[in-house]
Amino acid sequence: MQGLKGFLVKHGITQAALAEAIGVSQPAVTFIVQGENNPSKATIDAILRFCRTLDPEVTYEQLFGESSEAA
Repeated sequence: MQGLKGFLVKHGITQAALAEAIGVSQPAVTFIVQGENNPSKATIDAILRFCRTLDPEVTYEQLFGESSEAA
């Protein structure tokens, strides 16, 4: 998997749909996907919860490429 962007593409989820699902703006999701934003722990947790509804085995490392206590 190629990070959050690859996950979204694989599952047919738009950045706008992710943004709506987790309660942030679409531009905020774009910045997160592009690695131009350091999201808060709450945002990371929301992204993980959403992604795990589609793939219960997905990890923080698969989505963001490094380990974190957020997962």
